Amino acid sequence: MYNGVALSRDGTRVAAGRVAPRPVREQGLRPSADIWVHEFARDIWTRLTFDPAIDWLPATTWAPDGSRIIFSSKRDGGVHNLYQKLASGAGNEELLVKSSEDKSVQDWSRDGRFLLYSAVIGGRTGRFTTSYDLWFLPLTPSGTAGAAAGGKPEIYLKTEFNENQGQFSPDGNFIAYCSNASGRDEIYVRPFPKATDGQWTISKGGGLAPRWSRNGKELFYISADSKMMAVDVTINPVFKPGIAKTLFQTSIHGGATSRQLFGYDVAADGKRFLINSSMADTGPVAATTITVVTNWTALLKK
Repeated sequence: MYNGVALSRDGTRVAAGRVAPRPVREQGLRPSADIWVHEFARDIWTRLTFDPAIDWLPATTWAPDGSRIIFSSKRDGGVHNLYQKLASGAGNEELLVKSSEDKSVQDWSRDGRFLLYSAVIGGRTGRFTTSYDLWFLPLTPSGTAGAAAGGKPEIYLKTEFNENQGQFSPDGNFIAYCSNASGRDEIYVRPFPKATDGQWTISKGGGLAPRWSRNGKELFYISADSKMMAVDVTINPVFKPGIAKTLFQTSIHGGATSRQLFGYDVAADGKRFLINSSMADTGPVAATTITVVTNWTALLKK
């Protein structure tokens, strides 16, 4: 089972969190989870992480040049911390952020200067969590974080509600994210780095997993009934969203229920989608497959 997908900037590879059931699963033990990279040209999957802890959520955390991937891992204890590793698989993982918050990596700005992630203060408490907040971490071009980059993690958006699934606009001036401030999950956009400078509602009737087109002229998201939606947006001279339109029905794994996973990604041309689709429920771990949707514009004419 895959638990998230992220295309490299050049579209030649995809990173995915992959749950590999162990033979002892029947004994009630938890399956392992690691980061894998698929190379389209050779149709080969390569395992990137090997730690027995849970490694997941590559999201859109490829370095802009495709050299590295940032992911979340529980290898240091009870909460997810943030690590990076060379996409080639060489070398060891490097710890980027370690704290008491449970962290989910979200996005890496196109200029390589900022990492966006969500965090739960105090981590998880039983079946419930406190609200997720959005944080950002300054990075140097080489990917160095913290004091070496002249900064430390900073809160971007903190309320009593959940804010997560944050995505930088291509120019780095805005962040699209999911929040349940209205009583259900919807997609919003705010300026970056000052979230207080404005807010725009993008979705209507529910939405999760926002993705920007590479040219910054569209926002995609998954509706409450698992449809792929698109909204035309204008960024300059001011931000202005259009009306959401349906592109096609998806069978995205988990439906529109997961606030933590990005079950799809958009190719650079904005015309192809890579979707983590459900095949069948096979018990504790549902079978999934990676589906590429092309020529979706033809579906609009039906």
